[in-house]
Amino acid sequence: MESSRNLLPKGKKSSRILKMSYIKSKRLLIITFNSGATYEYYDVPTEVIDGITQADSLGKYFDKNIKGIYNYRRVVNG
Repeated sequence: MESSRNLLPKGKKSSRILKMSYIKSKRLLIITFNSGATYEYYDVPTEVIDGITQADSLGKYFDKNIKGIYNYRRVVNG
């Protein structure tokens, strides 16, 4: 499986998002929320990834540009 890296900018904190990863070849965004829930978002273009990593508020960007727009599924952890 292709590896992914944490996209959360170093030193940047979010009240909702704990970790973000992106597999470019699959256009797959993986977000782990502070609640511990992890979701996969499908067919997310790199422009959206660029936007969220540069956003002042990750949660606001997520709500406006990802949530309800891209198909997703909850990942069952361990």
